[in-house]
Amino acid sequence: MKSLIAWEPQWCAHDADSLVESMAQYLESRGLINDGKRVAAALRQRESFGNTLIADNLAVPHAQSDAADEAIMLFVKLREALSGWQGVATVDRLIVTLLPERPSEHDAAVLKNFFQRLADERITQTFSVGECDEVRETLLQLLPDCAAGRKRRRSPTTQ
Repeated sequence: MKSLIAWEPQWCAHDADSLVESMAQYLESRGLINDGKRVAAALRQRESFGNTLIADNLAVPHAQSDAADEAIMLFVKLREALSGWQGVATVDRLIVTLLPERPSEHDAAVLKNFFQRLADERITQTFSVGECDEVRETLLQLLPDCAAGRKRRRSPTTQ
């Protein structure tokens, strides 16, 4: 599983669709997916099924796609808040998860635990308003593979 942080990236995103496109292009440029357009389409399709907001400014878009070979989590803190997420919200933070069509049992269990822990208000609060170091440390606590990798200098990557 790969975990990344894009803290105030210089993306040209003026609406939810262009933000989804920018996130998918970012993952493709990092070599984490093989087709950004398919991933963007999968994220848009999932968003069309229902709201993924978990706090006033925090959304958790997620999807499965054969364009990913392994599970990916991307935390995004935008420079400027984006209005119109799901037509109702203004978001400046997102936790994007992408699973391959056949995720490993391990990655599925790690993500299940991660989302269960998001029910803790303190964790959601950190992701909603925390500084980059606080977000990184929380991700390291919640994603054991990244925490183990930290000893080998593989903590969540920050742009």
